[in-house]
Amino acid sequence: MPGPAGSESDHWQWNLLCGNGREWNEGLLEQLFTDDTCGQIKAIHPAGRNCADSYSWEYTKTGHYTVKSVYWVQINVIGVEKESQEVLQPSLDGLYQQVWRLNTSPKIHYFLWRCLSNALPVAENMVHRHITKDKRCSRCDAAEESINHVLFQCPYARLVWAVAQVHIPPSGLWADSFFSNLQWVLNQKKRVPKETN
Repeated sequence: MPGPAGSESDHWQWNLLCGNGREWNEGLLEQLFTDDTCGQIKAIHPAGRNCADSYSWEYTKTGHYTVKSVYWVQINVIGVEKESQEVLQPSLDGLYQQVWRLNTSPKIHYFLWRCLSNALPVAENMVHRHITKDKRCSRCDAAEESINHVLFQCPYARLVWAVAQVHIPPSGLWADSFFSNLQWVLNQKKRVPKETN
């Protein structure tokens, strides 16, 4: 933590600590930083003025890195985080299968597959790939251009859906999720009874 001996930054940093350098000057922290930043700083336990900085591995009692501890982290920390993410995210297998079973041309199958895979060159994806800097929709200039926006939420897209006489969801608005909207469109025949003239 300390900078070069006697430097101005070294002096400023030590003002954030009290006494022997093992406790934070909480009053000063609260004056200088937001509550979130203060919380993050307080989570760091300073070793004191007379201790040099060193590396420590938090998954062993000694603080030393071992292959055994890395294996434990892989199974018990990273593996558990991945499992919880998989549970939170819905399975798209059903949608993929529904798309490939559609009675339509291969080009439509491929296009919908690219949509489901988030592989269209919309502004949001181009910014993510550092190809452009502007996420705004090039048609309406009112919102970020995502696949969902281009196909469902953009005023131009909504006009196309209205002309196509496709029933929109009961709320009167397309969802913020592309997957929900695509599922609604693919299941039109099941949800909306056939209209008779």
